[in-house]
Amino acid sequence: MKKIANYFPGLAFAASLMVIGGLSFNGYANYKVQAKSWIAGDQAVAFEEHYDDQLPIKNIGVNVWAAIEYALFKEGRSGVVIGQDGWLFSAEELKAYSAEQNHTDENLSIIKAVSDQLKEQDITLVMAVIPSKVRIYPEYLGDHQPSESAMQRYSTFTQWLQTEDIQWTGFKEPMLQSKQQQPLYLRTDTHWTPAGAKLAAAQLKDAIASIDAELLNTKAQFSTTVLPQQLHEGDLMSFIPFRDYFSWMGPQPEAIEPQTTQLISDEGGDDADALLFAEEPSFDIALVGTSYSANKLWNFPGAIEQQLEQEILNYAEEGKGPFEPMITYLSSEDFAETPPRLIIWEFPERYLPIKSKNINKKHAHIPVEQEPSA
Repeated sequence: MKKIANYFPGLAFAASLMVIGGLSFNGYANYKVQAKSWIAGDQAVAFEEHYDDQLPIKNIGVNVWAAIEYALFKEGRSGVVIGQDGWLFSAEELKAYSAEQNHTDENLSIIKAVSDQLKEQDITLVMAVIPSKVRIYPEYLGDHQPSESAMQRYSTFTQWLQTEDIQWTGFKEPMLQSKQQQPLYLRTDTHWTPAGAKLAAAQLKDAIASIDAELLNTKAQFSTTVLPQQLHEGDLMSFIPFRDYFSWMGPQPEAIEPQTTQLISDEGGDDADALLFAEEPSFDIALVGTSYSANKLWNFPGAIEQQLEQEILNYAEEGKGPFEPMITYLSSEDFAETPPRLIIWEFPERYLPIKSKNINKKHAHIPVEQEPSA
């Protein structure tokens, strides 16, 4: 049996070649020469288009090899760590960065620059530090272990914030205490569940109350509705690309119950219909961050609004990391014309060593000081 097992990768490879080869032959055989110029290259373009339509060979090959890697070695594409019981983790959460790859010092300097600017304008900054999923659910890692630097990243970051006198709150401890009651992160996604977002919003309320209790002297009423359950394929599923042809393999989509929060009445007692005709609102609190805040599935902004009993301005963006949305907001007319009293900067710890693609140019345009609005 061991000898047969040793030959299995080769047999699987041969079978894959036969399938792909047969499909390739069929794709060639069905091609009819078009009345197009060979010299100008139109004939070649027509052939490529036909071949792509008739034979998605690249997609088939990717699926086959991804399935073999997963079945034999429990491995996915670079960027994912395959855990136990269908759990997937971002490799960034475990990675040790080389000196050339590690941009922690640069990123901390940007955070300090933003904090200093806001202090000059008498605006409170609260860093909302999101712990990596692996920090909350290490029991699903299996044989994998985070690097030493990854294990220390959360404490390194929060201790630095404390030293620099930058207000912050973290969600690690409340999540560790509450994870047995309900799932706080998704199995196949880097992000939290609506329950995780709701827990973080409650923690934020406590932090803001200790910083500036007057900000919570509002009585706006909100209603949160739980939407019908839906299946969700997490963002980490893209790193095991075999579901087009082998959907029965590997982690399966998980059920999620999205939530949505709506304003019912403001602090003056006006109902929602009256608010439609109100002037443009001004916000005491702004939220800036990543897809943890921008993606509507988690309802993090709505959970914050219900906890704080007031509307907030949401400047979070998906796919931009934590820095670019902040620089965008500080350079915006919204900030220049109606600056808030407090900014929540949602910041996942795993981004601390990562260089932002567009931050160098935008960093130079951080406003140092602005005239106070009338």
